[in-house]
Amino acid sequence: MDNRSTQQIEEERSRRTTRERRRSRLLLAAGLAFTAIGAWMLADAVRRPAAAEPGQLWKALAIVLMFGLCSLLSGYQIFLSRHRLHRRQNAAAAGGPLIARHSGMWHGLVVAGCLAFAAAGVFLMLSAAGSIAGLLAAIVFGGFAVIAARRGW
Repeated sequence: MDNRSTQQIEEERSRRTTRERRRSRLLLAAGLAFTAIGAWMLADAVRRPAAAEPGQLWKALAIVLMFGLCSLLSGYQIFLSRHRLHRRQNAAAAGGPLIARHSGMWHGLVVAGCLAFAAAGVFLMLSAAGSIAGLLAAIVFGGFAVIAARRGW
C-alpha cells in the first residue's frame, strides 16, 4: 500500500469517527431533553393531581424511564468511545499489541435497559393511553431482559 491510500483510509476513518461522535452527542441531547419534559410532566402531576390528565403520572414515569435510560446509554457509549481511542493511541505509541477487555458494565446496562423499557411498557398500560404498545413493550423487552440475563450477554 502506498502512502496515498493509507492517508485516504485514515481520513475516512477520521470522518466516520466524527460522524459517530456527533450522532452520539445528538442522541444524548435528545434523550436529556425528553427526560426533562417527562420530569416536568411528572412534577406537574404530583404537584397538582386534580389538574392532571388521567394517566399522566404513568405516562410521565414511562417517558422519564425510557429517555433517561437512553441518555445513560448514550453517555456511556460516548465515554467508551473516548476510552477506546485513548487506549488505542497509548498502545500504538508504545508499539505493543492491543488488548481487548470485556466489561461487565455494558452487560449490566443492556439488562437494566431492557428491564426499564419493560417497566415503561407497564406504566403505559397503567395509563390506559398506550395499552397495546405498553403490553408489547413489556413482553418484548421483558423477554430480552430474561434472555440477556440468562446468557450473560
